[in-house]
Amino acid sequence: MISIIMPTYNRAYIIERAIKSVLDQTYNNWELIIVDDASEDNTTQIIQKYLCSQIRYHLNVENIGANESRNIGAKIAKGDFLTFLDSDNYWPQNRLELQIKKMKVCTLDKAFLYGKTKIIDRNVIKIVPEEKLTTNELRKTELYTNVIDTNTIMIQRDLFWKIGGFEKNLPRLQDWEFVLRMLFDFQLEGIGSEECLSFNEIQDNSIGRNHSALIEAACFLYKKYMYRYLDSQTVIQQLLGFLYEKCEREEVAENTIVEICTKNLEYFFVLLRCLKKERYQYKISYDMENLLYEWHIKNLNSQEGTLFSKYFNERSEIKTIAIYGLGKLGTLFYNEIKELPVKIKYGIDVKKQEFETLLVKHPEDSFENVDWIVVTVMKDATKIKENLGKKYDGKIVILEELIYDSYIE
Repeated sequence: MISIIMPTYNRAYIIERAIKSVLDQTYNNWELIIVDDASEDNTTQIIQKYLCSQIRYHLNVENIGANESRNIGAKIAKGDFLTFLDSDNYWPQNRLELQIKKMKVCTLDKAFLYGKTKIIDRNVIKIVPEEKLTTNELRKTELYTNVIDTNTIMIQRDLFWKIGGFEKNLPRLQDWEFVLRMLFDFQLEGIGSEECLSFNEIQDNSIGRNHSALIEAACFLYKKYMYRYLDSQTVIQQLLGFLYEKCEREEVAENTIVEICTKNLEYFFVLLRCLKKERYQYKISYDMENLLYEWHIKNLNSQEGTLFSKYFNERSEIKTIAIYGLGKLGTLFYNEIKELPVKIKYGIDVKKQEFETLLVKHPEDSFENVDWIVVTVMKDATKIKENLGKKYDGKIVILEELIYDSYIE
């Protein structure tokens, strides 16, 4: 027999769909245990319509969360196997039949089953995981992202309790923690299915939209699992990503980083490198903002509409140029001067092979002579100028110097 555990809280408007998807199953040897986490709507009245020998109802005295509600349902369960269905999810008709067939032929003592989930979030639909994974592939994947939905898991009841049930103090990502614990702490084999075994339509009041809970739960996982199995660079970068997210619990990410870095100097030095890089990126962004502002103001004050007319005009000796860097600044520069009396003979770029109608060269190519090569990138512009100067004898100028009037002949 299969025991289906369904936690619910204020889902009166949608829970019938989940219950009906159980009643419609092609495999009939099941019991459904609905654990109502002290709902404040008319959930009780809805459920009472379906109570029978196969469907039981437990009402929590107070709200204790979905994880502990699942554990309560598992304690009540009489089945040989446990599976879980959230009240805002639903199953295809053959979900139990497909998995019980696999479970019956499984010869492994330590294994759990799972399948694909179709996730519908407003107008976005995705299938997770996209393909069937071996257990080793699953272990590697789970350290970066969770691809197993609780609603597709089937496990022996006795094995569930040996693992310890769901982590009741975790505000989110309880399915991810449960899977990580099965795979790493208890070395269970994860047996996947090609079929989609659950449908998950994200609700507007879903805990999945609670960003603050996400940060707290993710940091818990990083301290417990990722810290042990991922390289230091990956761990620190991920934690800094949580820290820089706008959330109410950023101190959780801060405390996690401090705790991990004080345990191991390697993580501390990685943190310093990451912060240095972050500071440099911020400086580049700040410098870019100032440059574009200066450019805009000088264009407004120019009688010709562009500050570059002082360099490129009928009287100027600069008749031909090349543009190094065809990114955002290079594109702005090109569009502003292409109508001026100067010929743009070619572009130079590390990645791009074509740009507008220009011939594009790689920095390692040979260059034909022009009056100026204008370096339009901000990062390492001086170093780029020096390297170009080793192979090119002509004039090399930096766009930033032209804008700030700091170019010296």
